[in-house]
Amino acid sequence: MGKSKSGGSNPAAQFRRMQRIKENERNKKQRMEIRQTVLRFKDPQEVLEKLERVRLAAKREPDDQHIRKRVEQLEAAYKQCLELQAKEQAAEADKGVGPARLRGVASLMLKEQTAAGQAADGEAAGAGKASAGPAVKAGGAVDDAYRSFMKDLQALGVE
Repeated sequence: MGKSKSGGSNPAAQFRRMQRIKENERNKKQRMEIRQTVLRFKDPQEVLEKLERVRLAAKREPDDQHIRKRVEQLEAAYKQCLELQAKEQAAEADKGVGPARLRGVASLMLKEQTAAGQAADGEAAGAGKASAGPAVKAGGAVDDAYRSFMKDLQALGVE
């Protein structure tokens, strides 16, 4: 018995194939979002320095396809990084706020200052008791938040 020419593939296999195609599309979108997020936090100077190092390697080995491809990737990343940061700065200039990556740290610092101010008010009301507890805890919260922020950036692949 031969195969039928009526396109008779197994419906279950066809369904799995379509599901795999849809999943690949979703994964592609997620990867693009992650890449843009990482580029938003990268320093263009660092990307430019990497690009120069790879260009020097390309001069030493002009026939290496991998190095040429890496140069193209870094050039594209540098351009995208500049474009994203320009858009971000333009949007923030309209809003009148600082860089997005500093907003969280700034709010934590404001909380620290508020906690320190409340501690100073508590000391004045406490008849001169020397207690640096709340101010130290608030500073620790900023340090912990910064460490957490840096771990998140490392998880995203930002150097």
